[in-house]
Amino acid sequence: MEYKTAKALEKLDARSTQRQGALELRACLEAGSLSSLLSALLKNLRRAPGVVASCETVSILAEAFETSPLECLPNAVKIVTAIVAQIGRGDARQRETCAAALGRIAAALSQFPPVEGGPAFGSVASLRLAVLFSPLVTALSAPNAAMQEGAAIAIVAVLERAADADVEVSIGSLLPRLTKSLAQSLAPQAACLALAAAIDRSPRPFTAASTPTAAAIVTAITKAPTPPPSPHHHHHHSRRFTSASPLAQVLASSDHRARAAAARAAAALLEALSHDSNGEPPPASAALISPLRAALEACLGMTC
Repeated sequence: MEYKTAKALEKLDARSTQRQGALELRACLEAGSLSSLLSALLKNLRRAPGVVASCETVSILAEAFETSPLECLPNAVKIVTAIVAQIGRGDARQRETCAAALGRIAAALSQFPPVEGGPAFGSVASLRLAVLFSPLVTALSAPNAAMQEGAAIAIVAVLERAADADVEVSIGSLLPRLTKSLAQSLAPQAACLALAAAIDRSPRPFTAASTPTAAAIVTAITKAPTPPPSPHHHHHHSRRFTSASPLAQVLASSDHRARAAAARAAAALLEALSHDSNGEPPPASAALISPLRAALEACLGMTC
């Protein structure tokens, strides 16, 4: 079977035989020789193959996780790390394929019931998505716009496919990390969409009391720019001046798509803060709503 896998990977490299190579690799997966197949697929990704070969390899890894989750679970960290590494290679198709694959893995992980003595991220809900979110949030800080964009797209895919219970226990640590990542974002449009998706999937009511991050996000959205200090001012006066937060800068950006994504995040938070189970703003959120609405209206006014 190892010979068949190796020959299939060779075919995957050549344009004229790529389709056949992919079919043969899937046949190997159906034959059940998972251990050697996973090893070969991961090795193939480490050598950074062409776009088509990379996309097919990533897709087959996701299929393996879906069809044989228990067998793949011990290799989950290696599989996710290998897929995340492909996100930053600069090809849009590659980024989308990797994001979709990680979403499929999130869905597969969410199917695991608690298992006594099982692998931590497979049996503990709070850790199941950590195997995905941890490398993706790290990738959001990479000095590579393609990597940041792909990571943000993948976070959205994971949030969309993961079970509600897994998202709920992960969101408390994910939201502040997403907010913080905006400060280093080279792909603000994608980063804002990831933040909006995380807000959408947050449990309700989304209040400043139950989710302290809400206040930090509002501050990030509403902190407007102020003039830089004059060179004639003394140093101790410079603390009076603050720059706009990264999210506020995006809301005021001339980039229409980035501004729309930031407005999407602001609108998601406004909706989350504005209603509790009775349809009324929770008291703890009331002070946050007015400045958030004003910032959103100002942004929408720029698009008219």
